[in-house]
Amino acid sequence: TARRFGAMDPYKILGVPASQVKHPSDLDKVRQRAKKLYKRYASEKNKFQAKKVMEAFEMVQRNMKKIGEGAYKLLGRGRKERELDRHFNHQTKEIKKDRRVKRKLKQDRKGEKRFHLPGDKERIPTGWRERQRRKKRRRQQMNKPKKPNVDVLQGLERLAAVLPQRTKFPKVVKLLYRWIRNT
Repeated sequence: TARRFGAMDPYKILGVPASQVKHPSDLDKVRQRAKKLYKRYASEKNKFQAKKVMEAFEMVQRNMKKIGEGAYKLLGRGRKERELDRHFNHQTKEIKKDRRVKRKLKQDRKGEKRFHLPGDKERIPTGWRERQRRKKRRRQQMNKPKKPNVDVLQGLERLAAVLPQRTKFPKVVKLLYRWIRNT
């Protein structure tokens, strides 16, 4: 951390390396060292140095409370952050309850990267299920008896019934063209 010019280094005054003071339990060693130095300076009647030692210890204590200074220090979250967490958790619960929203999310993510709601078990796909489905489909196709060819007149009657429909017209024309080409 950058220090102001002329500002005292509390760790240097106490004779303790800053790297050794990372956890609140390390503060006891620093406290013992500060007491020892304070008593020594007080017995030498050096009030200025004794006061410096006390200030240095207070600075080390403050540094422990600062964010990021204590590497292992866990601070509680602020009020706003807790409110946002509460809101987020409520939303995810609502989504998990509402089948329509869940279905919509499922449809939206089809073809995209997998998307999980919190609480879903994330499974790494191995492709096993897909292979099983393909095998089953292949077996069903082989076992399924082939449909007999439709009589030409019957086929034309069926197509004539569907021909007036606007959406089916292009499909009917393609099918007629394929019949003509194959026969």
